[in-house]
Amino acid sequence: MSYLITGSSLENRQQKAMTMAKDRFHTSNFDTIIISGETSIGIGQIRDLSHQLNLKPYNSEVKVAIIHPGEILTPEAQASLLKTLEEPNISSVLILT
Repeated sequence: MSYLITGSSLENRQQKAMTMAKDRFHTSNFDTIIISGETSIGIGQIRDLSHQLNLKPYNSEVKVAIIHPGEILTPEAQASLLKTLEEPNISSVLILT
C-alpha cells in the first residue's frame, strides 16, 4: 500500500506523514522507517529500505516507510523504489512526501 502526501511546506508534509503512520497504522518507533536527505536520496538508501521492509514488523501489523522529501530521489533510487512499489510486501506501507 502506498500514499503520496502533497503540499507546499516540507515540514507540513513530514508532520502529516508521521501523524498518519502513528494514528492510522498504529506503528511504534520500531515499525516506522524514515528515509530522508538534505540534497538527495540515493539508491543505497532505497535498497536498504527494501531489505528492511522484507523483515516482519516488531510492534504492529505493518511496517511504515516514510520517504521525505520524495522529489530529491536520484533517478537510480526512483527506479529501485518503483520495483518496491510494484511488488509490495503485504505488511508494508510506503508514504512519500
